[in-house]
Amino acid sequence: MRLGVLAGGGTAWRESLEKVRIAESLGYEMVATGESWGPSTVPWMTLLAEHTERMSVGTSILNIYSRSPAAIAQEFAMLEVISGGRMVCGLGSSGHRVIEHFHGIAFDRPLRRLREYAEIVNLLIRGDRLEYEGDIFRMGRGFRLDYERPRDHVPIYIAAITPRSIQQTGEIADGIFPIHWPKNRFRALRKSLSDASESAPPPAPARGVKKKPRPPRKKARAVGGGGG
Repeated sequence: MRLGVLAGGGTAWRESLEKVRIAESLGYEMVATGESWGPSTVPWMTLLAEHTERMSVGTSILNIYSRSPAAIAQEFAMLEVISGGRMVCGLGSSGHRVIEHFHGIAFDRPLRRLREYAEIVNLLIRGDRLEYEGDIFRMGRGFRLDYERPRDHVPIYIAAITPRSIQQTGEIADGIFPIHWPKNRFRALRKSLSDASESAPPPAPARGVKKKPRPPRKKARAVGGGGG
């Protein structure tokens, strides 16, 4: 069994940090944290990355409205440097109440937005020029995210629960946060992800833009719950 832990910050962040270090010493493989309508999780992940050695450190989740895809890529680029390449980028749509009534942004086309976020973040972390034409985002000036890369891919996990979202997650992501999913149905979830991954076409280049080929995507795997 592979184990991870959710760790909040808050005023007891020192105590939480010590618990995470104990979890790492016991063989836990991942620590994840979210933010919802609370404080930003990025400074907290910086502490987690600095005070752990082997665990993966990730978000569960960042929403795909309040930060641009490039901003998320920038944050994970620096976290990758600090952690030595141990980050996991957990993304999700959150919900219309948080997005519209906390961030003041229209909760529009969440599935399409998740796909484009994953494509743009992958492109930037890989070091390609940002020449992208999607249904929502269009960038054509060819900016690159320059930094000393520990690796050229940060795993992307997506919080998903609906059939369409699970299908898409299997196609585009490395893992899933199966929020509210009954544990006695994990086997069926894994099969759905595997089927979607195997039937998905190879990652297509952004429309009208040539991109370097990528190796085949690994099957998305299920991990613990997420929220955001």
